[in-house]
Amino acid sequence: MSNMKTTILGIFTVLPILFFIISYPFFTDFIRSIESEAYTSDQDVATFFLMASMVLMVLILIFVLMRIYKKDVAKNPNIEESKRPLWVTLIFFGNLLTMPVYWYLYIWKHRESNK
Repeated sequence: MSNMKTTILGIFTVLPILFFIISYPFFTDFIRSIESEAYTSDQDVATFFLMASMVLMVLILIFVLMRIYKKDVAKNPNIEESKRPLWVTLIFFGNLLTMPVYWYLYIWKHRESNK
């Protein structure tokens, strides 16, 4: 994988984490505003659909990244055969935390040897 592809993959790997960290206060404020009002305004409905669509896009990104990392685990020569099932399981169940670690250990560190 080239340096450019490696860097882009790293950026996309970190984006879901940043999205959830940055958007958490907005989600909590939105939920509090809905709970405090007896009715739901049109602005609240529009905000809900905007937030839901952003979450959906991030979830699609996570699933695409999981597919990319699963393929990389299967063909990466730097991973021992006995550790492949562990990495696939970790990527599936702990994807937001595991994918950046995998990217750093097996893609970023080994980018020069993969040329």
